[in-house]
Amino acid sequence: MCYYNGSGVAQNLVQTEFWFRKAADQDHAQAQYCMGCCYTEEIGVAKDPVQAATWFLKSAENGFAEAQFRMGLLFADGTGVERDPTKAAFWYRKAADQGNAEAQTNFGWCLDNGFGVERDQTQAALWYQKAAEQGAATAQRNLGFCYKSGIGMKQELEKAKYWFRKAADQGNEDAKKQLQELEKQGTGQTPGTGQTSGIGQTSGTGQTPEGGGEDFLSWLRNPADMEPASTKTAAAPQPQPETKVQAPAPAPQEKAKEPPAPKPQTKQTNAQAEAAAISEGYHTYLEAVKQCHALCEQYWEYRSESEADEKACQQRQAEKTAAEKELQSVQAQRQSVRRSGAAETADGRVNAARTTEQQWLNAWKQKKAAVEELQDTLDELPGKIRDAEQKCAKAKAEAQQLDRQLQEIKEEGDRLYKRTKKLFMSREERSYAVQSYRATRSRRTSLGTWRREIRRWSTPSSG
Repeated sequence: MCYYNGSGVAQNLVQTEFWFRKAADQDHAQAQYCMGCCYTEEIGVAKDPVQAATWFLKSAENGFAEAQFRMGLLFADGTGVERDPTKAAFWYRKAADQGNAEAQTNFGWCLDNGFGVERDQTQAALWYQKAAEQGAATAQRNLGFCYKSGIGMKQELEKAKYWFRKAADQGNEDAKKQLQELEKQGTGQTPGTGQTSGIGQTSGTGQTPEGGGEDFLSWLRNPADMEPASTKTAAAPQPQPETKVQAPAPAPQEKAKEPPAPKPQTKQTNAQAEAAAISEGYHTYLEAVKQCHALCEQYWEYRSESEADEKACQQRQAEKTAAEKELQSVQAQRQSVRRSGAAETADGRVNAARTTEQQWLNAWKQKKAAVEELQDTLDELPGKIRDAEQKCAKAKAEAQQLDRQLQEIKEEGDRLYKRTKKLFMSREERSYAVQSYRATRSRRTSLGTWRREIRRWSTPSSG
């Protein structure tokens, strides 16, 4: 999340996907859902509906409600998986049981239309009720239609107006039209009961509608402020799926930090300020070390890939050389067979020679196709090797830069540590230092006296 939002580090989508994958490989349900979103929104990886469906399925099997709802959408329209209404209804029900409003709306739609389950409009109305009470605009519009037409419940126009108004306040256009119809008709007129259900569902196509990517980014930057995206309801009288911006993955949960114990307020001295600077420099140093380690791991990973590609290239080259030699041998044998066949006069031996020639010709064609296939593979390998070398060089340069920064931080930390150590010298240490200084000074005075005496004795007398 820090790499995606740029919190404390430079924004890096590749590192975002890398750490999501690390957590997802440890069976973290929310991280697995985030991996599915990465493959859907092209965050650090290329768009891949099949891989997205694979990660959503893993998260759904671990009980993550949003992933279960997403799997219902994928099975409903066959994005990244084979279309299966029964499985779609199954995953809608799983998410709906956990209180997911969109899943409750879609499961109600499945019951209302017999999509993957046995048709039951009474149960459908109950699920619409649950979702509508959570503020889902589509469910509120659908529940209003049930009250208006008497689908699964008793016909009550006032309640229909109430729920149409709730959905219209959230921008549901079809709810606005239905509300206008009821207000024009008035409470004394009863609409026909034979009209076809116009109930819609919240569905997706596996692709993000307009604004879907921005909603996903907004969730990553500020998950607390993310609200369900608005929905659109089909205006046609027949039930049609409605396009909805999918709610993005929830932010990984962080453990709450315990508040530090209260400390008595004291006047901060210069020494304490320098100590705080040392602490800050040390934390900066640790962050730099972590980044350096991550870059080193990435560098060695790229280097191992490059070495593997180089070995594969050499192996392909050896196979190509062996195939060319075998091809030349086949051609020589083919010419020999032709000459021996022309020299023979007996019909039986001529026919045998021709059969052998045809066999060698077929073998030659097979070897030639193999050589061409190897050549195509060899043509692709240099490009891959160059890409890997460029990645390695870039990672190495970044690692060297971090090493320089790390050395500078370490030198600055040592300098501050020495200054702080001097400032925090204890009374006993200061007393010992004074005594040492006085003793040293005394010894120097005695030494000077002895030197003067020696010079006087060594100087010959003038008499």
